Amino acid sequence: MGIYHLGWAGHEDLWKPFGRQTDHTDWLALYERLRKLLSAYGVESSEEELGQFSVDDEDNGLPRLRLVIHDIEFLTLPLVVDIQTLLKDRYADWYVVVRLILPSPDKVPADGIVINADEIVEHWDRDQLKKKFGERLKM
Repeated sequence: MGIYHLGWAGHEDLWKPFGRQTDHTDWLALYERLRKLLSAYGVESSEEELGQFSVDDEDNGLPRLRLVIHDIEFLTLPLVVDIQTLLKDRYADWYVVVRLILPSPDKVPADGIVINADEIVEHWDRDQLKKKFGERLKM
């Protein structure tokens, strides 16, 4: 991600990335490791079937991966801890953005959490989720 500055008289066009840019090889390695980890917990969505999760396959140069959860019971504390452990192994400055995109009647705002190697940042309304899902919410 960045800004493309169009040149003007006497100046050439210039691309200025913002933030730390990542190497695609690193992104791809983490992407595959994350998918493998998640597959040990459940079923990945495919074109034919809605599974419990999907991982966005867009590498935009930022040190992040995006995970979509389609089944509230799939998102557990052990899963989050395993993702953190994965990040601690060579990817400590990366993060995983987790969004809830649940089928009806479980639909909730797509807010979620950000998983870093050393912290979890919540962007959802935990009280609303507890009220809606009760024991089904494992986080």
